[in-house]
Amino acid sequence: MLWALRWRSSEVLSASSVRHARLLRAIPKAFLLPARSIWRNRKLMRSMVRRDIMVRYRGSFGGTVWTFLNPLLLMATYFFVFGVVLRTRFGADTSRTGFVLYFLAGMLPWLAFSEAVGRSAYVILEYRSFVKKIVFPLETIPVNLVISGAVTEAFGILIFLIGLLAVRGSIPMSVVWLPLLLIPQILFTAGVCWILAATGVFVRDLGRSSDTCSRCGSS
Repeated sequence: MLWALRWRSSEVLSASSVRHARLLRAIPKAFLLPARSIWRNRKLMRSMVRRDIMVRYRGSFGGTVWTFLNPLLLMATYFFVFGVVLRTRFGADTSRTGFVLYFLAGMLPWLAFSEAVGRSAYVILEYRSFVKKIVFPLETIPVNLVISGAVTEAFGILIFLIGLLAVRGSIPMSVVWLPLLLIPQILFTAGVCWILAATGVFVRDLGRSSDTCSRCGSS
């Protein structure tokens, strides 16, 4: 009888250890599945991002040039308000450009984040005709918003660096670390967009609230 109990307990422990080992092996795969799906469908995503940018500025005289003009006009507006009108200073830097450069360095990533997050809650509903008629991975749709926002941010960073070179006469060597800083930002934005896109299908009001919150954060 005692031998049977020991055998039974060892059998339960072995089954539990097998399940635990399978769970540990499944966790890395769960994190790799989105990356593999994005890589397999990269051509489709490239076309959808291009379409998203072209549709956004369809009918305007500038067309896709507004992808470059929007961050340029935004930074010019902030420079005029904080540097010329308010003459805001930052710390020991008494120049007009010190606070503006510091402000824009943090504002550009936030604008890319808020642009993607503000649309992610209803992005599945925007593409409902594709979802109903065509079979394709839904997880790529929110990532398209992230890439679209990253394109705008890339133009903004380019303008920022040109302005920094014109104002300060040089660009710091620490700019080489910028791609490494963008990786966690893009991953975090994609994670938030996935959550909001999945929830927004069932909670329609989430789209309006997330868009409002992102606009309030930008202001």
